[in-house]
Amino acid sequence: MSGILSLLKSRKFWVMVCGQIPAILMWGEDPALAMKAVMTLIGVFIGSVALEDAGTKVGKSLAARDANKLSEHLNSISTDK
Repeated sequence: MSGILSLLKSRKFWVMVCGQIPAILMWGEDPALAMKAVMTLIGVFIGSVALEDAGTKVGKSLAARDANKLSEHLNSISTDK
């Protein structure tokens, strides 16, 4: 349930939803072009979420690596005394 709530709070999601409105209104004139617009917006949304998730994971792993290096450095200083 928290996944749905976070989706509903996402600005990217609402931009995608608002972008779908002109595409749906265009459906009667050119269904093929409207479908391309819908699929493009969905693809951009999925890609941006994946990129954000990847950035979060990389940031956490870099932070963990830096924390481990700092801990090792502090341990080496304390054992040298």
